[in-house]
Amino acid sequence: MGTIPDLTRRFHRWLGGWIERNPEGAARIALWVEEQTERSEEAAPIDLLKSFFEGLVPRNWWPLQVGMHLQAQSVMTESGVCLVWVPPAPTVEAIVCASSKEDRDRVLLANAETILGALDQVLGEATHSELVTTVDAAREAVAIYRGGHTRGAQTLAAATLGEVVEGHFGFEKFSVARRAFENEQTCDAGLWSYRRVAIQTAIRAAILRSEEQGSAAGFNRHLSVHGVSGDQFTPAHALAGLMLVVGALRELHEIYRVAERGFGPSPRLGRHAHDALQRRIPTINEELGELSVVPGELRAIR
Repeated sequence: MGTIPDLTRRFHRWLGGWIERNPEGAARIALWVEEQTERSEEAAPIDLLKSFFEGLVPRNWWPLQVGMHLQAQSVMTESGVCLVWVPPAPTVEAIVCASSKEDRDRVLLANAETILGALDQVLGEATHSELVTTVDAAREAVAIYRGGHTRGAQTLAAATLGEVVEGHFGFEKFSVARRAFENEQTCDAGLWSYRRVAIQTAIRAAILRSEEQGSAAGFNRHLSVHGVSGDQFTPAHALAGLMLVVGALRELHEIYRVAERGFGPSPRLGRHAHDALQRRIPTINEELGELSVVPGELRAIR
């Protein structure tokens, strides 16, 4: 079996290898451990499990029936309608069960007030300092929709989505973003990245070139910025655009927090993660001493 020191060394080698293979998982675990350590009261095991689960699965998916999340993911991939973080589970199920795009649009409009309330709540949770200006724009877009100016809301949602892709993820061209998001499929995504990748599939559907969109597609960023077509500018598309922007911003709040523990999934976020990790290394080494395992020069940050 070997001595205790031998077993310890093997464990450290295994841990280092796992971190190299799963940098996002390592960063998410580090964030969760840090948050639990900061709690003053002693949490019950069920509370610890719940807090861990919260870091992986969006809250609005918790009540979904078994298998519904797969159907929700399919809708997101095909249509660009974001169902992660918003709307509430009953509305998610109604959207997923819609038999056609027209039926789905009717469901969106029938649940508009519920969706708008969820958008307000979720925007209130996207509090990371990097997101202040973009969140303000999203709040304004929601207010414009409430005021009855759905075309204005859709236009601002499209512009804000551009900021999400270019300003936060850091892709210089939408074609590059499309390829990057296509290369990360939810069917291949592990536990640690599933929610993020699900959001990315919805963004990809909304930033496709108009001739590449399928019949199930609705809100399209390009068409919403470079035209005023009545086929594109509809109240349902405006609402779908708001859902996508707000869901993406809520997920970016989590992505930035994870990046500060060493993992960023895109060019700009990778640099942000690298800089944050460099600032944290002295503290990490002080806390872990000789057992410190820095998440790998993070090969995932390319």
